[in-house]
Amino acid sequence: MLLDSNIIIYAVKPDYPKVRSFVKQRDVIASAISRTETLGYHDLGETEAAKLDRLFELLTVQSITESVIDRSIKLRRRRKSVKTTDAIVAATALELESSLATHNTDDFDWIDELDVIDPVSDE
Repeated sequence: MLLDSNIIIYAVKPDYPKVRSFVKQRDVIASAISRTETLGYHDLGETEAAKLDRLFELLTVQSITESVIDRSIKLRRRRKSVKTTDAIVAATALELESSLATHNTDDFDWIDELDVIDPVSDE
């Protein structure tokens, strides 16, 4: 299962123990774009950065391949409002034939071929 950036962030926050449990109970991966998004946040504190670093050490981080880029281009052409980062995350999940865990389901609900799970609301 591919984790969207928001689920990675929730997994290191103390207020979301069920998200941590969700992540621990599955074979999960992250896109390199989510690593960039979370660790590159301009206002990230040292404590949270250290927690995220530890989590990324445990996760498999999927590189952004040419096939992911090609698929993300097709997704962006289908919907003008989709952010590049979201298109890359969705394309990664589709290329891996994986479900996507995200709390931002509205960002992906238009992609019929993508299985989207919200571990925050489904708690």
